[in-house]
Amino acid sequence: MNPKGISILILAAGNSSRLGQSKQLVPIQGEPLLLKSVREAMGAQAESIVVVLGAQAEVHKKLLIRCPLK
Repeated sequence: MNPKGISILILAAGNSSRLGQSKQLVPIQGEPLLLKSVREAMGAQAESIVVVLGAQAEVHKKLLIRCPLK
């Protein structure tokens, strides 16, 4: 199933200053939150997935290499 016209937007641009570390890298059920979020989005089979990066974007991009995103 491919829900036409449905896109998923993952906002992962914050610097997590209150947490003291990148929230996107915090392990949730054995994998970084950002990677888990993207995998869950991929499971929804939406037409497109957009990930917005900001703070520590280069570190986060390395995680996303594992996912077949454009």
